[in-house]
Amino acid sequence: PTETLRAERGELEMWPRVDRAKLLTLRGNVILQTQNAKAGISRNLKTNALQMAFQGGQEGQASRPQRAETLEQGTYEWVDAAGAHSKLEADKLAMDYGASGKAQLLTATGSVQTERELKGRPTQTASASRGTVKLEPTGEWSQMNLQGSVHLREGDRTAEAQQGEFARAVQTAVLTGQAVVRDAGSETRAPKITFWQATGDVEAEGGVRSTEFSGQNGTMHLSSLPASITADHLQGNSKTGRALYTGHARQIGKHTSELQSHLN
Repeated sequence: PTETLRAERGELEMWPRVDRAKLLTLRGNVILQTQNAKAGISRNLKTNALQMAFQGGQEGQASRPQRAETLEQGTYEWVDAAGAHSKLEADKLAMDYGASGKAQLLTATGSVQTERELKGRPTQTASASRGTVKLEPTGEWSQMNLQGSVHLREGDRTAEAQQGEFARAVQTAVLTGQAVVRDAGSETRAPKITFWQATGDVEAEGGVRSTEFSGQNGTMHLSSLPASITADHLQGNSKTGRALYTGHARQIGKHTSELQSHLN
């Protein structure tokens, strides 16, 4: 991967005796760009002020970036090998580098906003108080964690939780802490809700409550009648519209007998 750094002005502090970069401060339309043409991956960090700290203050110690952080609001954009475009904005961004000098962890703090565009799917958006993104040596992201008042949206589906964990390789999203998922006609609440994006599978654990609103058809069709279902566990699929409730499952409302096929 090749790295390019641009700004309107900058200041460079050197390590004494070894004459190597110690702290670089850049201001004015700062862009830190990383390109891996072979893998089809690109990353851009944009801000109006950036500081980058370097290791290498000892004799014989290699000079390499250690940490880069924005001094103002920052935006981090990347395109992965599959062509998906992602963007993350926050009041402050900080990038930590590993022993090899490659970026390995992005930390976002304050008013975190994310956006992900995939071909053939609605744009995915999220907001939170803070978050982290783990990066692989190739530049691909491997895991994203959001914390504090997490809100998600994709098309007519929304979700809320205190924490959200997203894994790229297995295409999972795990919501914990008062998790709530809604679509056009239904709502499900549970302490923990897991989604498998590739298959459409959904699992809710630890005390589940699902409600169908006004007989509308949602992504996961729970019932043809307005009703609420409570259970210890839910397994469903958003593509087939099937849902299985187990562990003390019961309906709250009318027409209990018409929902027994959904309950175990």
